[in-house]
Amino acid sequence: MKKILAIFGISFVLNFVWEHAHAYLYVAHQNLSAADAMLLRMALGDAFIIAVLGALFIYFPTVGRRRWLILPIGFALAVFIELLALQTGRWQYND
Repeated sequence: MKKILAIFGISFVLNFVWEHAHAYLYVAHQNLSAADAMLLRMALGDAFIIAVLGALFIYFPTVGRRRWLILPIGFALAVFIELLALQTGRWQYND
């Protein structure tokens, strides 16, 4: 469990920095308080997904033996979430 908490903590910090680094690209960034809440939720969600993905590879030996799969699975999941969020209007990019 310590590994999963470490993965969550590190990925949250990195995602929080990443989200704020490119926040100007989002339309919602015009309202700073709403943007901060959105960026926090996005970083928490990303950290949760990364921790769950990490847990699958740590606690399930069949999956863990194929560690190379973590990159394509993570990438495919990120693209899916991005496209779904854009199509459903969860966020929008500036022109």
